[in-house]
Amino acid sequence: MAIIHARRNKSVMALVYMDLDGFKRINDTLGHDAGDILLKMVAERLVAAVREDDTVARLGGDEFMIVLNEIGNSGRAATVTSRVIASVAQPYLINGHAVSMTTSAGIGTYPEHGENADALMKSADLALYEAKSAGKNAYRIFERRDT
Repeated sequence: MAIIHARRNKSVMALVYMDLDGFKRINDTLGHDAGDILLKMVAERLVAAVREDDTVARLGGDEFMIVLNEIGNSGRAATVTSRVIASVAQPYLINGHAVSMTTSAGIGTYPEHGENADALMKSADLALYEAKSAGKNAYRIFERRDT
């Protein structure tokens, strides 16, 4: 729907694909109940860090997606994503334990990085992989590679 809206309005929208860094460690050390609590706390921070008309979704496991409507350009998407990453990185208190968590993110924008949902997801996923490879707790904007 966001792509259809952007196409109709000749605007830019962004898809931010996020993955928590080292989430398995939380489940392994504090248990799955603590992991579930952390996922809910992260989701609340994501929702609080974006506009009311943007969409935050948990894809499964420790993966989230944010759809930024009418974002203007990839630079604005980067600004929002930086704010989201900083929000997630603030300490959590779970069952009396101080927990640190970071996230990595990949950004794809419509229409530059994909004109349909599958292409946009692939672009954001590739950018996420680049962010993880660069050391985590970071984001990358999709870059086309000429082969």
